Amino acid sequence: MANLFDLTGKVAIVVGGAGGIGHAQALGLAKAGADVVVASRKLEHLEPVAKEIQAEGRRSLDVPVEVTQEKSVVAMLDSFLKEFPHVDILVNAHGLAIRKPADTFPLDEWQQVMDVNTRGTFICCQARRVVA
Repeated sequence: MANLFDLTGKVAIVVGGAGGIGHAQALGLAKAGADVVVASRKLEHLEPVAKEIQAEGRRSLDVPVEVTQEKSVVAMLDSFLKEFPHVDILVNAHGLAIRKPADTFPLDEWQQVMDVNTRGTFICCQARRVVA
């Protein structure tokens, strides 16, 4: 029986790959055989993750991205396409959580959460469709 979790030859982008969940997902994809591009706002947080992926014998690329900015997402994909021919898997693991009681939550902070978590995911999915 074939290994259902074998991702050899697949290429994944993990947006939010420097965070706890994204980091774990990126490593899991690499351990399953995928090459993995990790993207997040701060490049210095991505470099250690990319090295862990490479230690699994997989190719990796670390790319900065601001998911709320369409131009930044397009630039991330441009960097990606210089190294990899296609995208097989897109993981949107980025996210923003502001921990405050709802009755004290300023509207501008709520909008920031919505921009990152909802709009950012939409932008990444739309851009990924362009290169699919």
